[in-house]
Amino acid sequence: MPGVRSDNPNQLVGAATHRDLYRFEDPAAERVRLTREARKLSLGFLLIFGLLFGLVGFSANGLWSKDLFVAFDSEHWPADDRVDDPNLFAFVFADATSAPVERVVPWESAAKEAAPAASGSTRVVVVVGRERRALLVAAAAHGGGPPRAVRFSGGDERPVLDGPHHAWEAARLFGVVPIRYFVVGGLVLGVLSLIPPLGRSIYRFWMAAIAHPLSWINTRLILGLFFAVVFVPAGLWLWVRRKLWPVEGDPLQRAPRPEGSSYWHDARRREPTHFRRWF
Repeated sequence: MPGVRSDNPNQLVGAATHRDLYRFEDPAAERVRLTREARKLSLGFLLIFGLLFGLVGFSANGLWSKDLFVAFDSEHWPADDRVDDPNLFAFVFADATSAPVERVVPWESAAKEAAPAASGSTRVVVVVGRERRALLVAAAAHGGGPPRAVRFSGGDERPVLDGPHHAWEAARLFGVVPIRYFVVGGLVLGVLSLIPPLGRSIYRFWMAAIAHPLSWINTRLILGLFFAVVFVPAGLWLWVRRKLWPVEGDPLQRAPRPEGSSYWHDARRREPTHFRRWF
């Protein structure tokens, strides 16, 4: 056939001999497209990991709090869970001096605890894991500023952190993975994705190794759950209705009618004025 290569496997219909005839990609245009998509991905990294994870996770762990925080393992917590003994703790200041804790308020009543009346007095929130907390209150301010640590009766010390530093250290995803890893990783990937050559490589890797496998899994998982939760119960209910009430329970009205009855339905009569408003 004229105009058809001899090595074309489909000689009868004259199929396209150029493999990219219907999918031709200009390399320059493809680079522009990948660069544009990489910028969108960069914005997603910055917004989701940097802003959403960081702002929500850190805010839930005292980012905006004016109190001071000290976190330690539960092994330092009294065995009988009594934290109202001020002798268990002492404040340690920058000049290595220490001051006793006036009182310890259990966290259940800490919300009702008014701020100490003494000017410049100290409030330190003790955080143990994610369940048990207490509030340490010092009667008077110390000349060296806020305490740098809390000393336990056994001699161990734990640093005292302000709200932002405590949120940076304590915020964790599901109580396991520190949120700061996601924030730093999202910011780094977001900035690198703005560099065209690196951004295109990051975009290709993200789509091939993460986005496409997740789409394959999520599509089957979400649609499978939706089918099992919505369509299966609805189908069973319609089947039961059709068995119990063959005529009324069949929304498609497929059941045979009694002898002599008509399958026609009277149309609902409407006033001609309804044409005045079509929408």
